[in-house]
Amino acid sequence: MEAAHATLEGILESTNYPVFSVDRNYCYTSFNRSHAATMKAIYGADIELGKSILAYPTTPQDRSLAKANLDRTLRGERLVLEEYVGDEALLRSCFEISHNPIKRSDGEVGGVAVFARDITEKKRAEEALRESEERFRQAMEATNDGLWDWNVKSGDVYYSPAYSRILVMKPPSLPTARKAGQTSCTQMTEKRRSK
Repeated sequence: MEAAHATLEGILESTNYPVFSVDRNYCYTSFNRSHAATMKAIYGADIELGKSILAYPTTPQDRSLAKANLDRTLRGERLVLEEYVGDEALLRSCFEISHNPIKRSDGEVGGVAVFARDITEKKRAEEALRESEERFRQAMEATNDGLWDWNVKSGDVYYSPAYSRILVMKPPSLPTARKAGQTSCTQMTEKRRSK
């Protein structure tokens, strides 16, 4: 039994991701060092086994969100969510959080195992990309230059609105990606002149 406990503890500590479990009363039954460090960073909390996880969030919305997610899982539902958590005064981060019911030998849910992954940097990169794409879209709409971009790997072709106006073609009649690769600009210009 002691060897099995040591193995489980080793598994918990082998990951840099926060991992913890709670019982039906929301009290910690286990957690790894990464989870303890995360709770300290985002809430300034020194967590303890046997204490309720709901005692630690310093923001009411985080506390109520944690309770709602744990309650759903205690009813047997598996959840994978992306949530921003933490005290704005300390650190607010985005996590992908997986909630999993822990079933007892009788099949009833006796607790919840939670695995989290900090995806804050990924979310920032996605937002930066969205903003960049929006700036590009606005620039394309504002310019009178006819531009097109062909992604050879995917076969997708982007035509700026001005490109259609210059060729006196409506976007649906513009060549598809395959045709764009087979049709020369001269052929497209001849087609425009013949109209």
